[in-house]
Amino acid sequence: MENEPVKQQTASKITNKVKSIGSLLLLVIIGIAAAYLINHLIFQPYVIDGTSMTPTLQNGDRVILSKVEHSLAGNSYIPQRGQIVILDSSIIGTNGQKEQIIKRVIGLPGDRVQISNGVVTVTNSEHPNGYDVDQDLGLTNLDKTYTDSPIDVMVPQGSIYVLGDNRKKGGSYDSRYFGAVQCNKIEGRLFARVIPVVDAQIF
Repeated sequence: MENEPVKQQTASKITNKVKSIGSLLLLVIIGIAAAYLINHLIFQPYVIDGTSMTPTLQNGDRVILSKVEHSLAGNSYIPQRGQIVILDSSIIGTNGQKEQIIKRVIGLPGDRVQISNGVVTVTNSEHPNGYDVDQDLGLTNLDKTYTDSPIDVMVPQGSIYVLGDNRKKGGSYDSRYFGAVQCNKIEGRLFARVIPVVDAQIF
């Protein structure tokens, strides 16, 4: 009977240790789950690879993508004209290769997009006579938009027409070559550039 208190103390210590380990494991699991949710549903870091968005973005820029709108809207998500989005370009990959590409939204569902003589014209119900979309978006520092021949396409419902800001010949592989992109291929939109720090900004 004299050893009973000692046994109780030992059992209590073991119980406390088990509880401490359990609490630690729970915190680790919660942390991993939170990081996963943030990365897949809210924000995601991204590194610009290539020059298709120059002069707006440079090769090696570190940016943050917002996935909030896409997560909330689901399959009905349609970005705003002029926003820069990251696309899952597996539909244009070769040999099963998948990559992500970053482009600017130029045409929305129902738009007629015409590219001729270096000018991108969008016609829709709001602009039945068409308008220079680059001028409207303030993209006056871009080169003229190159095409092998004039382009005249209608953007299907649930799709967008995208262009890189590098409009020179060979400057960007975009909707001029692979056509409109379904909105369910959008991974997120550009939220901010964080590196280089001197060029940090919110988009």
